[in-house]
Amino acid sequence: MRKFRLHKLEGIIFDVDGTLADTENAHRQAFNQAFRELDLDWYWSIERYTKLLSISGGKERITVFGKELRQRFPSDSKFFDFVAELHDRKGENYRHLLSEERIKLRPGVKRLIEEGHHNLISLNIATSSSFANVDTLMRANFGNNWEGLFKVIETSDTTKEKKPNPAVYKNVLTKSKLKAENVIAIEDTPNGLEAALGASLKTVVTVHPMTAKSIFHDSSLVLDGMGEPDQPFTVLLGDTFGHSFLNVALLDKILGHAR
Repeated sequence: MRKFRLHKLEGIIFDVDGTLADTENAHRQAFNQAFRELDLDWYWSIERYTKLLSISGGKERITVFGKELRQRFPSDSKFFDFVAELHDRKGENYRHLLSEERIKLRPGVKRLIEEGHHNLISLNIATSSSFANVDTLMRANFGNNWEGLFKVIETSDTTKEKKPNPAVYKNVLTKSKLKAENVIAIEDTPNGLEAALGASLKTVVTVHPMTAKSIFHDSSLVLDGMGEPDQPFTVLLGDTFGHSFLNVALLDKILGHAR
């Protein structure tokens, strides 16, 4: 595997859902299954779920969508207990779907992670999802020792504030002891981009069907995916400096380029 001469890049922070793997539809299916199991007459279509992606966090989506349910419960605490139960059920369904369907990483993801590791780049994760969800996905694609590839793994279990709050990115920077000026974030949603920018991180966005029509102001680069040498990405916004797939050399050039 090729080593690159890098000038600024010292770390990469990856979002997970939608960025590393196209998992959003699996999340949607898991929610709908949980609704049926708890006798709720809800159904989240692809169109509705795409809109709900503007709300980060499964519990938060349930809470906002289910405001009318609050009146059925004698107190806020009872309502939030139900939300937590529903979300737990959804999480179990989601992890079962990941295992059953063996959801693969998006093209270019595994190559970039392995390339970063080979070039001694600090690899990190910043997600509003749970560690259990991340663990299921990564074990299926990298094996049981996947955590060894990453320096900091920050999830909703360790950072309670959800994107677009920048807390999860700031926590990764603090724990990794990296400076924002030497780090690139990779995201897929407007909320994720806002969170990364709030931590002063230059950010590459890789869209998927549910975010392809979103607006990504102030991103350094917007692509339809990371691409592969034989499967070039499509550039939606920004300069790729002659590159046709995302690699550490391109990320290094983005960091060295004035915003």
